[in-house]
Amino acid sequence: MTTVTHEVLNQSTPWSGVNLYDTNRPLQDALRCHAPGLDVRPLHALGGQAGSAHDAIARPLANAHKPLLKAHDRFGRRIDQVEFHPSYHALLGAALGHGLHGTPWRQGPGAHVQRAAAFMLFTETRTLGAVPSLDDLCGDAGAARQLCCMRHGAASSPATAYDPADVPFEQKQP
Repeated sequence: MTTVTHEVLNQSTPWSGVNLYDTNRPLQDALRCHAPGLDVRPLHALGGQAGSAHDAIARPLANAHKPLLKAHDRFGRRIDQVEFHPSYHALLGAALGHGLHGTPWRQGPGAHVQRAAAFMLFTETRTLGAVPSLDDLCGDAGAARQLCCMRHGAASSPATAYDPADVPFEQKQP
């Protein structure tokens, strides 16, 4: 039950059910200017999801429920398992589904611009920045990219589906 105590004039109403790409005129203008041939349909789709009522609920839940370390199981055996709230998994799954994980490493010209625009609409993923850094560290321009794209012992494109299972890398779904 909600009790109204006073009128709040300095806060906006909840903003959901909007397409964040469609409402971002500066981003649209920048893309028309700097990447005129860019296919913006994926950004429109991402903007719809990122501005959805579902994501408006999931974002604060993911922030409010921090990851929880479960160091031991109920029998006292060490497991070192990190438990995440389901909203975190939903948001991460959406990010991967929209290609935020490794888009520039599997697409051609304009991929970095598209990912930057998508990042503005959604969130940052650390894997993208790790690839060139690891390449430099390894001294091999393709080593980290191969590692990033390797699943089940064979090179492939970066994942576009999220696997929330807490299992070793080799057991992850492709």
